[in-house]
Amino acid sequence: MAPQFQVRRARAEDLPKILEFHKSCQPDRPKLHDGDRWTWRFLDHPDERESPSYFVIDSNDQIEGTLGYVPLEFRVRGRPVGGTFPVDYFVNPAFRGLPALLLMKTVMALRPITIESNFSDDAERLLDRLGFIDLEGFVKDYYLPLANVVPAGDRRGSLSVRSLQLLKRAYRYGAPGILSAVDSVLGYRGNTRTFRVLDRDSMPRLPAADESIRIEKSYSYLRWRYRDAIGLQPVFVSYSLSGKPAALAILNESANGRAIQVLDVVGGYRYGPLIRAIIAYGRQFGAASISATCADTRLGRALRMHGFGASRSGVGLRAHTSDQTLREYLAVGREWKFYLGDSDVL
Repeated sequence: MAPQFQVRRARAEDLPKILEFHKSCQPDRPKLHDGDRWTWRFLDHPDERESPSYFVIDSNDQIEGTLGYVPLEFRVRGRPVGGTFPVDYFVNPAFRGLPALLLMKTVMALRPITIESNFSDDAERLLDRLGFIDLEGFVKDYYLPLANVVPAGDRRGSLSVRSLQLLKRAYRYGAPGILSAVDSVLGYRGNTRTFRVLDRDSMPRLPAADESIRIEKSYSYLRWRYRDAIGLQPVFVSYSLSGKPAALAILNESANGRAIQVLDVVGGYRYGPLIRAIIAYGRQFGAASISATCADTRLGRALRMHGFGASRSGVGLRAHTSDQTLREYLAVGREWKFYLGDSDVL
């Protein structure tokens, strides 16, 4: 006989049972056993604090499956659209099939857009059956070994040689690269700074006519996502132009101090000064390398302009919506702005 069950929203008092369920099915992932981390992820989100952003399969008062989600606000070609990012999808083998499918569909029905990344092979097959758009080919890993980077302010080589090298890269990587090349050769009017406490005055604003597909990132969202994250001590790098914030990057330093990850980038398209500020911080920090993972065509070109190598990423990205017009927009991978910090990395 099929087991009796219900898919319901989790309650705060379910937490001990949820953690025990995680320990039984994922014993080697201590992050999933941390009650403080669960509270941060599913009770402290600035847009959804009245009840946990988490659903369970409940059978006779036992937790047999879990699925949380991150509430998101998308901007799709200037149009605001609500979205979710399902995470922590675990189901007792006895409840796979219909219960597991209902659990996923319950979360997908909450908002018009659902995205997924960092999924298992089993989850990938489910996403295919549900009709998710495959955008994996647009997510790239970028890597820069700092031993090969000339320090900022080093004037070795004539201006003409440096100009020729940069313009050659600009020709290869397109118009965004030309802006970076001009910035590099002639300098730029603006200021960069590095800090550890995010403030509202550092928040850049994208132009209203922006045609990208991106996650809206307010001050409260970034504070929750990075400043309040359990075990994370982010570094913020900002670039201002004419006294106004133009771009912001969020970095993560590895525990051994040898590598820096670019977790997120917020702001406009003059990426050159921001990238050079990140490289300068990496050298000051003593890091051996800087890495970034993103689906952002313009940022990718700018990173290549600054010497980063590129390869296809294993992070993956899938998107789903039942709105046909919206689906056509989401399928245009080159318009996405998706970063490592948007995935289930924290």
